[in-house]
Order: sequence, then C-alpha cells, then structure tokens
Amino acid sequence: MRLLPQTGEDLGSRMSHAFDAVFGMGYRRAILTGSDVPSLSASVYGEALKLLQDHDLVLGPSMDGGYYLIGLTHPVPDLFTGIPWSTNQVFDLTMKKAHNLPLKTAVLPSEHDLDTMADLQRLIDEDQVTAVHLSKRTRGVLHLLAGRLASRSRT
Repeated sequence: MRLLPQTGEDLGSRMSHAFDAVFGMGYRRAILTGSDVPSLSASVYGEALKLLQDHDLVLGPSMDGGYYLIGLTHPVPDLFTGIPWSTNQVFDLTMKKAHNLPLKTAVLPSEHDLDTMADLQRLIDEDQVTAVHLSKRTRGVLHLLAGRLASRSRT
C-alpha cells in the first residue's frame, strides 16, 4: 500500500487527482474508499477488483445517498465534476454521469458509513465492534467510544 497526498479543492477533485496519480504509476485498476467504513470486509475490495475486470466503474453505495467505494479502470475526470459532495444526491448523480459518459458500471451492496454520532452508535449497537475483520485498534477505539456514549446517555 502506498499513501498519496491529497490535492484538489473539493472531494471530487481530490478523488480525480488520486486516480490520475495511481493510473500514472501504471496500474490498470484502482479502488478508492474513505476511512469512514471501518467494518468493510476484505471480500468487498476483492469483489470490486474482480468486477473491474469487465467494468469501467464500480460503485459501493452508502445508505445516506453517497458511496463508500469507487473503482475505475482509467481516469474519468468528468465523473467528479458538478457533484454536490456530502449530499444524498452523490450516488444518483454519479450513476447518471456514468450512464451518459457511457461507462460500463457495476454496483456493490449498500453499506452504512460513519458520518454522525448516530452512525457510530449504530455500528456499536450492531455488535460489529467484535467483527473479526476489524483491527484490534479499531475494536479498542470503538469499545472506548461505546463506553463514553453509554456514560453520556446516563447523564
């Protein structure tokens, strides 16, 4: 894994630049995901890469109308322009752009991401904290946060 600096004025331009950089290194498939889906299993990444063998674009929709994962086989800068980021329109507008470009698109199952305290509480309540695919550190932080949330609700 290689870390790349983020460049760009908004989320769309940062994602577009990230794909440009990765494809500029010679990769033929790339996926990008945020850090707000800690319970995402490795099999989802494998499925995304597999789908990119015969699709131009793979999207993993999040329950809030955005997406938690995007995969491409080549740079598509137009896919990232004119999108009102951090709204419930992101996934639908991206799919519309993909259709108009046209890109052969695959869609992964929907997942929850973590944007609010309610999202964090849901993750904790669903007992995903003990899921084996979470790192020990992530499980530890979530247990700590669960304790703090529980003590906050008692006061």
